[in-house]
This record gives sequence, structure tokens and C-alpha cells, in this order.
Amino acid sequence: FMDDDGHGNPVKIKVKITITDDEFLADFTGSSPQVASPINTGYSSLCAGVKVVYMSILNPSLAVNDGVFRPMRVIAEDGSVLRCHSPAPTSCYFESMIYSSDVVWKALAPIFPEFLGAGHMLSVCSVVLAGLHHKTGEPFLIVEPTGGGWGASRGKDGEVGQFCVGDGETYNVPVEMAENRYGIMIDEYSLDTDGTGAGEYRGGSGAVRAYRALTDGQLFTASFGRNKYPAWGAAGGGDGSYNYFEFHRADGSVEGPFGIVARTVLGKNDVAYMVTCTGGGYGDPMKRDPEKVAWDVKNGYITVEQAREDYGVLIDPRTFAVDGLCR
Repeated sequence: FMDDDGHGNPVKIKVKITITDDEFLADFTGSSPQVASPINTGYSSLCAGVKVVYMSILNPSLAVNDGVFRPMRVIAEDGSVLRCHSPAPTSCYFESMIYSSDVVWKALAPIFPEFLGAGHMLSVCSVVLAGLHHKTGEPFLIVEPTGGGWGASRGKDGEVGQFCVGDGETYNVPVEMAENRYGIMIDEYSLDTDGTGAGEYRGGSGAVRAYRALTDGQLFTASFGRNKYPAWGAAGGGDGSYNYFEFHRADGSVEGPFGIVARTVLGKNDVAYMVTCTGGGYGDPMKRDPEKVAWDVKNGYITVEQAREDYGVLIDPRTFAVDGLCR
């Protein structure tokens, strides 16, 4: 399920994959009808989402041309959230497109473990922030994605703080440039070391960003998918975590967590606190090398308690040496 249609309702994404000697068929029949919010996508972008996984199991280094995709066939019902028609809104089409990739990915991960690992942050986690610069009074506009955690795979921990599979044409803004050009101060830009995504190979950490408004009347709009259903683990690995954001108001109050908002007003010294998820783990956590677990604790990815409970490894909290096993 997609977490939210913008009105509190989950949106079903369903696929059946059939692979024969001649055809790769992805059938999305049974997915939700198109919705009133702008998360619908069209057939061409649905096909693009399927192609990502198709190429992953076929051969990512192949020269991409029409012949490569000739065996691929995609079915979706007309008027569904994955094959919408006018007047369906589509400005956040990328969310449902990436979810289509995710269900194909999850369906095929057990069949092609050498090519497909655990689930990742999934969402672009797009942020739009507009207001007036605190020094010049000029209007500014931030439009950017947010990096997050990727799932682990067979033989490899997950990537840390990377963009989702669906992002390619927009970039995050460096701290120094953002504070110079925009009416914000960045209170925090760090890794989200929540300790989830346990496995023989650990899920990659997400990111934390905190934007402090330096003028009144700034408008914050964001769409953080995967805010109710966590990044999924694979081959016995644990699930990762969630994407979300909160508003920490200047008076000390906290609003949220949220997944989707439009044009929320920030006053001076209000903070938009944004967190992206840790990816899913891969394999039985009890098979993780104890020395790797100790390294994870030493570097703050997991706690001493998580090392014991999730990995069965006892770590000295002062020296970070392995004290023993409780597996």
C-alpha cells in the first residue's frame, strides 16, 4: 500500500509477475482506482518504473534500446492510479511510479537474490519551501529531494543517505549554499541512526535535516512516502524504518509526524525537522560478524542494547570490544 492519498486513505498497489521463455509480464490489475490527489501516474511512467527492475535482473550494463524491452509487457487497468486519465492530478506522479517499482522488486527479490536486495527509502521525499530572505527581502524558493537509506543485499550493507530509485534530475543543496541563498538556517544535517534494518548485512541509514525559518510566513510543502509502512527486509533481515517530518515551533510545541502537507506556514524560528528511513536488512542478523556489530556500535549506527537484542552480541560500552555472544 502507498501510505496516503493526501486525505488519509491508503492506496493499493498490486502486481503479478509472470516470466516465460519469451515474455516478462507485469500485471497490475487490482490496483486502486485513480484518486483526487496528485499521486496518480500515467502508463508511460509505470512502464519506466518496471524497466528499472527488469534491467536489474537482465543486465544493467546492456546498451538500452527498444529491442531490450521487447519481451517486457505491462498491464494496468485504465482509470487506475497507475494508468490514470484526465482530469486526474499527477504533479507527484513519481510516488506511485516508484511504488510500482517497489512491488515488482519485492516480488522478484526472493527469485533473484544475486541482483535484488531489501527495500529502500522508496520516496523522493520532495520538499518545497518558499518565503522571503531575511537579509535582502528577496523571495526564495527551495525545491529539492531528500536522501535516505537503501536496503542491504547479499554480501553488502545498504547504502547510506542516497536518493531513491526514482530521482535523477534534482539535487540536494549544500548547507553553505542554502544558508547563503535562502532565508533559513540548517540546525542539523546528519545520519538517521535509528538502528533498524538488522541483518547479516545491515540496512543503510537515512538522513536528518532541520530547516529553521528566519522570516515569518514561509510556506512548506512536502511529500514523504513510506511514512506508515517501513522499508522491508529480505532473506530474514529486519524491516527498516519510516520517512516523516515534524514542525518544531518557536514556542516549544511539536506538530507531527507527517507524511504529506501543503503550504504549512512557518513563522520565524520555527523548524521543519525532516527524517528519512533506514533501509531493510538482509539475512539473519544472528549471522552478522560480531566484529562488524562492534564497529556499528562504535560508530553510532546501533546501540549496545540493539547489538544484544537484534544481533546477540555483547559489546563493552567503553572499549567497544566484543564481550561475548548470546545467540
